[in-house]
Amino acid sequence: MNATIFNPLFLTIIVGVAYFFSRNDVWKKRIKYFGLFLLFIFTNLWISNLVLHLLEYESIKPEEVTTPYDIGIVLGPFLEVGENFPILSESNRFTQAIQLYKQNKFNKFLLSGNDNKDVAKQHLIDLCVPSEDILIEDISSNTYENALLSKRYLEQQGASSKSLLLITSAYHMGRAKKCFNEVGLNVTPLSVDYETSCRETWSISLSSFIPNYRALKNWERLFTEFVSIVYFKLKGYI
Repeated sequence: MNATIFNPLFLTIIVGVAYFFSRNDVWKKRIKYFGLFLLFIFTNLWISNLVLHLLEYESIKPEEVTTPYDIGIVLGPFLEVGENFPILSESNRFTQAIQLYKQNKFNKFLLSGNDNKDVAKQHLIDLCVPSEDILIEDISSNTYENALLSKRYLEQQGASSKSLLLITSAYHMGRAKKCFNEVGLNVTPLSVDYETSCRETWSISLSSFIPNYRALKNWERLFTEFVSIVYFKLKGYI
């Protein structure tokens, strides 16, 4: 897990520092209990899964796509360069987009993002995807730019009126869809890379209350997305 301000342990440490420097006994006790409460929340996998489940955008399902879309817009990250071969980056959205292409759910890729586009393109070619089926917008560095620059690219290609399938991770889809709506690009969202399911989310057992490292990773992802949503709202992107 990256040591960032969105790391829940970082927030817990701040509370610990406040407890250490507090000289007021009443506030010291309050800070202690607040820190314990945060630690429980941040290490509880069921709670983090519940919040993540509520954030994940439910879209059409792959089996509901009976006629292939002209273009599948896939948002980065795509692949990182490993020591000897490309490896998956943040999520499986790229891999699942490839599966959708192989299932004839869309005809051409539009890879949007400045994330190792040459490696991603070569990876697709190695998987027998024709180079003419791989379109690339490699300038955008955030979700709003994904939308804005994808629209410009498609307009330049005379393809803005084509049927478009937007493919990204379920937790990211809500913000992404709003960005594409804001720039006036008509897309059909297809969420991939679901982290949760209804059955797992709403079933509670004793193990649901055992501290779990995965909960920390969930919260870091959630905090990053929540802050991004607030920032995008302030900027008028969504």
